[in-house]
Amino acid sequence: MYDWNRLVGWARHCSFGLREEWLQVFIESENGERREWNLGIKQVESLASWVKTIGLKEKDGSLTEFGSALVTGKLSIHDMVFWEIAWVNAAFSFPTARWYVHSFVGSFTTRELREKLSHAVPRLTDSTVRDAVYELTDLLRKTPIGTGLKQGIFSKFGNVTNVVRNGIIPSPKVALYAIIRLFAEERRDEIGLDEELTWPWVIFNVPKDEILRLIVSTQEGAVSFQSNIVRLMAKGEALGKWLDGSMLIT
Repeated sequence: MYDWNRLVGWARHCSFGLREEWLQVFIESENGERREWNLGIKQVESLASWVKTIGLKEKDGSLTEFGSALVTGKLSIHDMVFWEIAWVNAAFSFPTARWYVHSFVGSFTTRELREKLSHAVPRLTDSTVRDAVYELTDLLRKTPIGTGLKQGIFSKFGNVTNVVRNGIIPSPKVALYAIIRLFAEERRDEIGLDEELTWPWVIFNVPKDEILRLIVSTQEGAVSFQSNIVRLMAKGEALGKWLDGSMLIT
């Protein structure tokens, strides 16, 4: 299990979650369209951070293959697979999302989110905890990740906001992509399936066996399974195409 107290960047999106309509602004901006967008300065800064968090841009601001596919229309914000990829990328790059997928299933409240994050990372100030949880829950509320992928469905009773996280079975290639991202993060070619890491079944909150069957069904040959071990088979250029998103678009 991860040492949550060592991770940084728990609140990095200017106290906003990503909104689906902001990505239309992103697409138009990248395509050189000039018009009046109804975003404030902080919202623009938040969007600039979110497009990196969900993998549309590199740290240097250049478009990724995933981002280019969205801008050129090969992918659409109306495609659920787009949001599956975005959620995988968020789980690996945004500590609050990673902690959430490891820590919560079923029903809970936003207050419990704040309390448990404060306990998991005691060095965080109350305001950072509040911002971190708000950025995450706002992402879930205002994109299909929450309701479409069933990663957080909200209801309110009086002053209490309840959240239900059930999960869905992702697309086979997205499940495989998540494992390859895990290999890249771990920097090794062999991982035990019982290790407590950010596996696709953790990200999407679904049974491990169903995800493993999905990955085998892709017949991509990027990973292999033997007993309780998964091995990375993709190397060099093939691995690079998985990591940059090219293999998810073809």
